[in-house]
Amino acid sequence: MILLYNFVFVLLSFVLFSLGGWSLIAPFGRQLPFPSARAALAGLAAVPCATLSIHVVLELAYWKAAIIACFVLIGGSLVSVSIYGARDVFRRIDTVVILTVMLAGTAAFTTTRTDFILGEPALLYFLGSDHLGYAYIADWIRMRGNQPPFTPNPSEIYENWPIFLF
Repeated sequence: MILLYNFVFVLLSFVLFSLGGWSLIAPFGRQLPFPSARAALAGLAAVPCATLSIHVVLELAYWKAAIIACFVLIGGSLVSVSIYGARDVFRRIDTVVILTVMLAGTAAFTTTRTDFILGEPALLYFLGSDHLGYAYIADWIRMRGNQPPFTPNPSEIYENWPIFLF
């Protein structure tokens, strides 16, 4: 079931980014091949930048800034469609939809592969990397569970790293 949730999440993210990025692509839509795919990439850059700008300037909570940014960018895309027309929105859309579904399936399987192996929610390791130690700390907390706290031993820094962080 988690595979289906991740698949739908990736597809909805693509739709959100496409809607948010169309205003940046619409003026050039007639010259660019696959404008709807390029709109998703433009939205991938525009949504976080707009969210961060609103978050910093208006000092709003990040989730509120994200909602406002999405509405502003989607509103800009609707204005762009009304100005430039909707003809370019659906040009070569069949290829874009097929590739999107394939990529969403691949992304969903890749991110949930570790969940399948362990049989429980887990973090995805990219080439064995745990950049900030989150997975190590999560596993340490999960394995220690309700055990009483212990005094860290400075000679075993790696085993006691989470206790030093807390």
